[in-house]
Amino acid sequence: MALIRWNEFQSNALGSHAMPYRCAHCGHETVGHAYAAASGTGISAYGLDDDGAAQRAHRHASASASARAELLIRLAPCPRCRGRDRRTLRRIHRNTFLVCLAMFAVPMLVFAWNEPRWTRAVLIADAVIALVITGIPMLLFCKYRASRLTSGRVWFDGQAAPVSPPGSRTTSP
Repeated sequence: MALIRWNEFQSNALGSHAMPYRCAHCGHETVGHAYAAASGTGISAYGLDDDGAAQRAHRHASASASARAELLIRLAPCPRCRGRDRRTLRRIHRNTFLVCLAMFAVPMLVFAWNEPRWTRAVLIADAVIALVITGIPMLLFCKYRASRLTSGRVWFDGQAAPVSPPGSRTTSP
């Protein structure tokens, strides 16, 4: 039995990100800004590179926060026409649906292939019926995930910036 020991470092990053924004509907161009928070992990096997693992954790957290802020800006409604980028929303819905589908269908199919022939057909029919029944919750989950992404703090040039980033705590005297 091999014994592997490692140290795991976690880091959180909160920052603002700016990127050019171009509306897919009206062509309005501006600069979008967003606050985003994320976490990252770094691992050091046998404690040989603890400093490097801590730096990797911080680098992963910063990169993830930057990617999340970029996605928030792409999903934000245009300040002029209030339209959203449908292609980005479709990609989020498609990816979430595929993950839900894989979580449901793969175990069903693996179980179906281990059974005799006559039960295989019954299990596949049951899987199709269950997939139709669970399709509505999966679509609702897609909508929920997209709404969580679009509820971030995004502002454009010429608009007032939010007073504090999401997740920060302010205390009154």
